[in-house]
Amino acid sequence: DEVLLDFLKGETKTFVWDYYSFVQKAPGNEQLTEEEFDALGYALVGISENSLYRLFSGLDNYAGDIFSHRPLMVGLMSELRYRALTLKDPDTGKAPHYWTLSLSEPISAKARNQLISEAFSPFEEERVGVAAPSPRRADSKATLNRIESSTLERLSNRNLKDVKLSDIEKASGVTRGAIYYHYTDKNTLVRKVIVDRLQKLEEDSPAPSADAPYGAVLETIRPFVATFAEAPGLLRAIGDLETDDETIATAYRAYRAALARRLAGIFLAFGRARTLAPETLRFATFFIVSMMERFVRDRFVLSTPALEKATPKTEDATRILAAIICRMAWRLDPEGGALLPLLIEEAEPKGARARSA
Repeated sequence: DEVLLDFLKGETKTFVWDYYSFVQKAPGNEQLTEEEFDALGYALVGISENSLYRLFSGLDNYAGDIFSHRPLMVGLMSELRYRALTLKDPDTGKAPHYWTLSLSEPISAKARNQLISEAFSPFEEERVGVAAPSPRRADSKATLNRIESSTLERLSNRNLKDVKLSDIEKASGVTRGAIYYHYTDKNTLVRKVIVDRLQKLEEDSPAPSADAPYGAVLETIRPFVATFAEAPGLLRAIGDLETDDETIATAYRAYRAALARRLAGIFLAFGRARTLAPETLRFATFFIVSMMERFVRDRFVLSTPALEKATPKTEDATRILAAIICRMAWRLDPEGGALLPLLIEEAEPKGARARSA
């Protein structure tokens, strides 16, 4: 629905403007332009909007009883966004302070693994797959590959409704009858292509080798951003189908969970918290994954003009997202405001730094 989509885009733009107006009033930010703030603003809106949408629609299941976790969700989102804006921890008064991670000597590997296991293992799901047709001849296997490759190619840059079997037939050189021989219908074919691509994305996401936090985050999120920047139609199709197709929904949840778990490992490998409950670690990393997804959707699927201007290349989007994640995770500004505006009261020398609590 284009009318609804335009309305939601307008609402998001309004929220970004509200953030900008708030930040510009802080001492030292009077000269901050809206264009300088746009990338950070869209990320701050996305972390709340997409996290809440996925939880309350039932697409994510890491919360258990959502309403019993409401104080955690509100407090944690506020703290992460405040860190991204100021590189500081907020004064929570008598309210709990949930996220206290900062760059420091990490806890032992054994303790990290135990914390991650407690955070994620109870909510893990078995990987799902779509049974492939079982061709008996080598030429039949080649036919399947052509059909699925052609489907993925068309799905990558088109709306799902615009992916026609006639186009797949023409591109693959396979007759319509042969396509129906191997796949019941278009939905069956699309389902298999999406699930296979998500599994490949997870397999192609190696453990980070960087020995610095920003580099480790950058390596970890780059496959996600690059994949959906190159194939925005794939992310659109997942969003269109996961509400009704449990196989696709489960496959996407499994991929998101693997990405969240990988980020949690990085956060703990470079920092230490005063206190950190397993559920806080789980919620924080899933919130950040939701922020990434929404940012990539706004930038590459919806082609939001403000984000296209702020991040003209895929690597620009990747680097800015990594910088925002570093701010949220450790209060670290990896390039001293070179990637994002420096939104603190007193300017400091450029360079990697972390604010102490």
